[in-house]
Amino acid sequence: MLRRTIQARLLDELRRAGAKVVAFDIVFTGDIPNEDVTLAQAIRDHGNVLCGVEPQSSTQNGEEKLRFTPPALLLRQQQQKQNRVREKARRK
Repeated sequence: MLRRTIQARLLDELRRAGAKVVAFDIVFTGDIPNEDVTLAQAIRDHGNVLCGVEPQSSTQNGEEKLRFTPPALLLRQQQQKQNRVREKARRK
């Protein structure tokens, strides 16, 4: 797995090249504070980044339940901020 700082540099390059949307088919689980700060900044600078989640299924009372493991906290917080900004823009 590439370090998150490398992925942040890749994201910066894609932004400079004009990529409108970037989707990471990667699940960023576990916090890596120094690297998360760098990647969260790159996500903020780009403004339109999707990160993967990990699906997990379980059975309760004979019924299958599906849950998703979200990205690391700092990255998840940055994505939530982006979603709120997009929602406000749509309402205008």
